[in-house]
Amino acid sequence: MASTNHPPPPPPPPPSTNLVISISGGTSSGKTTLSRLLQSIFSNLTIPLSAPSSHPHPQITITTTPLHQDDFFLPEPLQPLRTITHNDPTTGVPTTSTLSDWDSHKSINFPALKHALHLFRTSPTPLSRSDVLAAIGVENLEATNCIGPEKVSKEVLEGIRSDISRELSQKISAVNENEKENEEKKDGNEKGNTSLNLIILDGFLLYHDEEDTTSPQHPLLTLLDLRLLLRTNFLTASKRRNDRMTYVSVENFWEDPAGYFDQIVWPNYVHYHSHVFENGDVEKGGLTEWARSEAVIFLQPEDGGGDAQIEEVLRWACGKVVETVAGRLADI
Repeated sequence: MASTNHPPPPPPPPPSTNLVISISGGTSSGKTTLSRLLQSIFSNLTIPLSAPSSHPHPQITITTTPLHQDDFFLPEPLQPLRTITHNDPTTGVPTTSTLSDWDSHKSINFPALKHALHLFRTSPTPLSRSDVLAAIGVENLEATNCIGPEKVSKEVLEGIRSDISRELSQKISAVNENEKENEEKKDGNEKGNTSLNLIILDGFLLYHDEEDTTSPQHPLLTLLDLRLLLRTNFLTASKRRNDRMTYVSVENFWEDPAGYFDQIVWPNYVHYHSHVFENGDVEKGGLTEWARSEAVIFLQPEDGGGDAQIEEVLRWACGKVVETVAGRLADI
């Protein structure tokens, strides 16, 4: 008679030392600026742990890897097309144009983006952005795009960086002191240093997927450990976008044609975020129940006017990152 005893299930995998921090929002809402500021603060950040701490690693180092959804645009021949009517900027005569719709969910190679995130999350050692993009055949473009001048001084950044190092040191030491009786947790850990890599992903369409956007098992959302959302309004986004320099695209350079923002960019943004904001109000609406409870998206704390100071937004984002990092480090 065959034995009814089954082998014990394999132990769960150890907590990943890679965290994906996602920053999404409409065009010109400050995503790339915030991403680069977070990199400045958290890159090679050392967290010393007090000597009495039961944590097996006396020192923790945080590294960062930038990733941009814009790197995953499909080639222009594969972009969806939209026909719009607008007044010719020179003659004022109504003109019909058929344009590539770079703001459609069909413009993004979501499978490649998910593949890249999976590689980052499962790697035992930090991977470089260029290595991952090369491995999946994606060209590194977004790093060549320009952004405006920094709006946070180096002195403020250094102050925030020091505060975060001290806060994380206290949090991790306290958590592990409370759990020091759990010897099983420490089995297999060796004394020494450890590291945590933050993949900081920014993109205009991170909380909408080509699949079911309202499913708790949203395929893209499951690859994002912290989900931040920035907000702007129509007038602010229009002005900032108009002031921006030329974008680098897959084939060449891109400048918004007449009518592109009003008839494609903004309507697409509203459409793809109707499930995120109450009553579909992207300018003043709060987050929907799905966005708050199931997707666990955090919306920047401002009045919806789109004029929140970048330092205020940066400190809010840093607070969310610290909470996420502390929770992960306590489990390593």
